Amino acid sequence: MIFKVKRIQKALCILLSVLLMLQFIQNGASKVEAAGPITDIKLKYDVSSVDLNTAWTEGEVQNRFRDKAKVESPYSTKCKIDPLNCWLMYNQAVYPTFYPYGIYDGSSQVSSDKSYYFCFNVQLTDSIYDFCDVWKSCKEVTCLDDIPGHPDIYINDIRMPQFTFVKISNDGTRLDIYIRAFYGGKADTTEKVTGVTVDEDMKTMRPGMSHQFNYTVKGNSTDKTCDWSVMGANSSDTYFDPDGKLYVGEDETSDNLTCIAQSHFDSTKQYVFGIHINHKEDTEDIAVDVDKDNICLHPIYTQGEIASKIKDNININSFGLILELNNSGLLYKDTNGKFHVINDTDSEIVNPDREYFVRFSLYLDDGYTLPSCYDNIKSNVLYPASNFKNDSPIKVNEAISDNSLISYSQMSGTVKLYVPLEFGCVSLRDLDNELTITGIADKVYTGKKIIQYPKINTRILQLTHVKELNHIQEYNSYYFQHQ
Repeated sequence: MIFKVKRIQKALCILLSVLLMLQFIQNGASKVEAAGPITDIKLKYDVSSVDLNTAWTEGEVQNRFRDKAKVESPYSTKCKIDPLNCWLMYNQAVYPTFYPYGIYDGSSQVSSDKSYYFCFNVQLTDSIYDFCDVWKSCKEVTCLDDIPGHPDIYINDIRMPQFTFVKISNDGTRLDIYIRAFYGGKADTTEKVTGVTVDEDMKTMRPGMSHQFNYTVKGNSTDKTCDWSVMGANSSDTYFDPDGKLYVGEDETSDNLTCIAQSHFDSTKQYVFGIHINHKEDTEDIAVDVDKDNICLHPIYTQGEIASKIKDNININSFGLILELNNSGLLYKDTNGKFHVINDTDSEIVNPDREYFVRFSLYLDDGYTLPSCYDNIKSNVLYPASNFKNDSPIKVNEAISDNSLISYSQMSGTVKLYVPLEFGCVSLRDLDNELTITGIADKVYTGKKIIQYPKINTRILQLTHVKELNHIQEYNSYYFQHQ
């Protein structure tokens, strides 16, 4: 029994010793890690990927710099780079005077006339760490050469005493380091192409048609031309001319073409885009019907009452187009040109100062497309119907409508037609069945005078919500047919 107790005591002593040693090691490691404030700082970024060249915009160079900037050991665990606060800047003064100036939106091209600097935003990773007193004393932007016995700053393992400036934040947790870009600060002017873009992508064309594509060759090269090619064509008459105009042969049977715009200066820079060939049959003219008598837009009604009648009083008479009632209805356009959908429960009185429209939501039936006059319009942009009256007139109630608006998306095959709704006239006789009288009831004679207070309610009174009472006659003369 005594032997067992001694073994247990010995085991407990060993366990306690191990715990004490672990605590000592951890405390010691923390003290070693925190020992000594940060002095020398080693920074790094990929010079080749940043590419300070006049072919790029200042914003493009800044973004590449942010992606590549970092702190190297031995201080990488104590401080870090905040990429969003790293900047490409330029000096507005002549060295050694330094006035850093930001690039703002970065849309300007890199200039060989500016002295550029990269600003590294170095932050402490934990409150247990600290910058040395030399860095803490730099409350203003300070040139490294003006600090006697300063610690060293390295960029890509090269010591940088000149053209380097530092500034500490007010709370001492962040050090901004400005280093002359690429050790010289001046941009390379070697001609380069940074990319090619074509303005229109996924365009739809028809056999026998042509289209001029607008393109841009980015960069500082003097040669801004492109070599054009097309793949996937089945017709020998489908080709590009040297200026980027695509001709589609009348006998073209392919559904899709792959087009390539390649920089003539640098063949590695190109833009590839697709063209859909439309072999579908044209629809007839867009013709719709609106029963304006049954809808009867008038201030005696609420907007919701008018909206509830729309779907039962509109129709389409165009072969190849289908009316989608769910997205059709009543809208009004505000003074900024924005359309607002009105639902059936809207209790607001119809406003004579507003422009009301019936929207027809249409979609193309399988195998059909709108006539060619719609091929070059921008997707989902509203156009006056008068733009198409010579090629494919839009008709409302069998009459050509110039004041309607239309939009068309070739990708989805959807059409939105906005037909203006005019204010109508209302006969007073038509309102007889909407007049109600309340407040009158049978009474038992008591021998004394009995007074009742009848109330008359008719839609005419709703006009007072639109104008003052003394303007009722004005509305009567304009909107009512007295019979």
